Formats: sequence, structure tokens, C-alpha cells
Amino acid sequence: MKNRTLYTFWAIWLIYWLFHLLAPLTSKFYLRAWPIKPFEIEFIFVLITSITALLCIFLFKKSNKERIHSFFPKNSISSNLVIFVSLIGTAGLLFIIIDRILIQEVDYSLGISLARGDWRYKSISRVGVSSIFSVLGNIIFPFSFVATVMAIRIKKPALKRLGYTTISCINVIIYSLLTGGREGLLILAIIYCFFFIELYFENKKQKAMILYLFLVFMTSFIAVGSSFFYFRAKASEMQPDRYVSFLINRLGGKTVHPVCTPFSSDLACATKSSLLASATYFVHSRWMFDLAIATKSSKEITQGASFSGLRLFLRKAKIAPQYSPYWDLNGLFLSAAGALYFDFGLIGVILFSGLLGLAIFAADKLTECKNGAADLLSSLIYSVILSTPTVFLINFIPFIYTTAISFMFVVIYLTIKNYPFSKRQIQ
Repeated sequence: MKNRTLYTFWAIWLIYWLFHLLAPLTSKFYLRAWPIKPFEIEFIFVLITSITALLCIFLFKKSNKERIHSFFPKNSISSNLVIFVSLIGTAGLLFIIIDRILIQEVDYSLGISLARGDWRYKSISRVGVSSIFSVLGNIIFPFSFVATVMAIRIKKPALKRLGYTTISCINVIIYSLLTGGREGLLILAIIYCFFFIELYFENKKQKAMILYLFLVFMTSFIAVGSSFFYFRAKASEMQPDRYVSFLINRLGGKTVHPVCTPFSSDLACATKSSLLASATYFVHSRWMFDLAIATKSSKEITQGASFSGLRLFLRKAKIAPQYSPYWDLNGLFLSAAGALYFDFGLIGVILFSGLLGLAIFAADKLTECKNGAADLLSSLIYSVILSTPTVFLINFIPFIYTTAISFMFVVIYLTIKNYPFSKRQIQ
């Protein structure tokens, strides 16, 4: 399917907007009196990105493919590369397990939420990093996400492509259990949704099988998310409906109707609470966008919503000055459009949208090469594009590490392939 990166970009934003229309949740920060509203900025973001991508597709429709393929010739290592990248992510997970359990001695026997609190307390009271295993683990674990996206882009039968994602999927679930975080599961869910969408439209004879697998995945994902919700509610000693109301309020929203009624059974109440919690994690970036507009001129919340991961990295390296990482410290997600508007205004949104449109065009051109190194670059771009409605993925320090290491691999590959004394050139 040509231009599928652009189609995926449209689809993720349409689903995001539909969630806001249908979910019985609303923002507690939104004001009708604002001269410009979050949806309008998001629409401009999507529109400029789409126009730029379509212009590139039209202008370079008859571009010289041989020049691109000379850098990235066709090869058969894409499938092996997916497995290799997955194993790198597994190594990162093992390093994190060693650091958390053996070195920091975090006690997980009392539950995930309490273990997460214990780990955070130790992190605050500690000077510097806990161990080299923590550093290495957090640097290379995000390869699990890249491997999952790469599996979407390779030309293989549906079940084989799904199988290639198994290692990375298990890695992300275990990592989320260790950290008690929701970021990994959210990104994984977005990637898998469009994995199944692409499989559905590419396979005419296996649509029923793909729909069945998608339902199995969604059921499993909701079950895992519900278990996280249950553990947190249990650790807080609150009923599910009270806890989800507290969660929604903390993330900037409010329910349109009561979560549970006096006539609701315990099972129905817990199920509805879990579903609302999942929806909250997906849509709360809009509520944070409302907060960003409401506090844009506030001195209490300074700039730092976009590229915060890079700023934090430079700050730790003592290259950049201190800044107030309000969004990071409070575990709040801002969409790409929201983060850019908060820091750079409408001009920043328009400029970055143009760059994202170029990136979408480049991602499809790289995919057409059917080359392992090109797939890796394409996957990095694709990961950012998939997450634009919910998070600005380049804010995550581990993703910055992953991108840097990936580019290092690609540079090494291109250097070896184009080395002036290679056998190909001698002959």
C-alpha cells in the first residue's frame, strides 16, 4: 500500500478525535472564550503535515529511485534485523531487572504500586545513577518498540509478521510491570492497532483470521491494563470507581456521568472503571493541551513541554541550564501539537508540521528500498508519527538514545558498503 505512513497518520488522528467525541469524559480546563482552541491547533497540525507530505509525493513522483537504492540496495536481512533489534531490547530489559531487583533491592512482593513508590523514594534519596546496568538498560530497551514497528514494515505473511513482534511485546509488558508505568503499554497499543489495520487491508483471504487475532489482542491488552488499574486501586485502598474518578481528575478531566450507580454490580463497576481508565490514558493529552493554553503565560509553569527529553539530557550533562520540567515530573502527556504550541506558538506548530510532512514522505521512500538499514530509519520516523496525538515521543530520553544508536548503526553500514577499497569497487 503506497503512502501508508500518511494514511496511518490520518487514521490515528481520526480515532483520537472520535475518542474525544464518544468517551463520557471532558476536560476541566477548557474555556469556550479562548480565541484559539486545541482542536483547531490540532487540525492545523494535521493539515500542514498532510499538505507537505502530499506536495512531496506529487513533486517527487518521478524521482530517480536508483539513486536512493544505490545507498540502500535490496537485501534479505530485514527479518533478521527485526529479531536482532528485539534481542537488543531484551538485553536492555535484563539489565533493568538486574538493577531493580539485585542492586537496588526493590521489593515487588508487596505489589507493583508499592514497589514503584519504593523505587522512586530510593531514586530521590540517591545521588547519581544506581548502576551501569540501569544506564545500559534504559538506553537499549526502547529497541523493543522499534522492533515492533519494523515488523509492520517487512513483507512477510500476516502470522509471521505477528510472530516477529512477540519478543518485543513480552519485553514491554514485563518492563511496564517492573516500572508500574503506562507509557510503554500505550505506545504498544497504538502500534498494534495499526499493525492489524495494515494486515487487514493487505490480506484479502485472511480477513476473518486477522479480525479474530485483533480481538484477542485487544482483550489481552484490556486485561493487562485492568490488572495495572486493579493493583493501583488496591494499593491506594480505594474502590475502583473512586480511584478512576481520582485518576481522571489528576489527569485533567472529569466524568460526564457518575462512574457507577448504586444498582451496578461489583463486576460491572470494576469493568467500567477499567475501561474509563484506559480511555483516560489515551485522551488526556487533550486535557493537558487545555492546561497548556490556560497556563501559557503563567510564570509557575515555564517552557519545557517540547524536546524536554533532550533538554533533560543536556541538563544532566551540564551543557544546558536548568529548566522547570513540570510535565515530566507530574507524569503528564502532551501531544506533539500541544507541546509545540506551548513552547513556540502557532508558528512553531506550522514549521514542525512541515518537517513532519517531509519525514512521512521520507519514511515511505525508505520503506520502498526493502533494506534493513532503511527499515530501521523508517521505523524511527514511524514511531514518532504513530504517537503524535498522545505523546511527543522525542521527549523520552530512552527514545533519544535509541535514535542515536540506530543512526550509528546506519552510518557504520553505509561506511562499510561504500568503503573505497571494498571488493565491489576493486573489481
